[in-house]
Amino acid sequence: MISSFAIYVTKSLHIRYTAKGYFGSAVQSSHHIPTPRLGGLAILVGLLPGVFLLDDQARQLGLWMLISSIPVFLGGLGEDVGLDIKPS
Repeated sequence: MISSFAIYVTKSLHIRYTAKGYFGSAVQSSHHIPTPRLGGLAILVGLLPGVFLLDDQARQLGLWMLISSIPVFLGGLGEDVGLDIKPS
């Protein structure tokens, strides 16, 4: 929640880098007004402490799931900040 709030509060500072969908350059965008595209970062920041609150077996599985999602997260983050990331 704190990371989501931080993204909202700093919207004017980073919207010029992450709101490319508003200007028609992102095919997958459905936004009609400039909108920060860093929600995945807030989700990751929220998941990290949650994984450490699990019991040992579930924590191990959760950590492996987070580690395996790093390439997708980095690709999505790169796309959000304006890099031309190809699906492959």
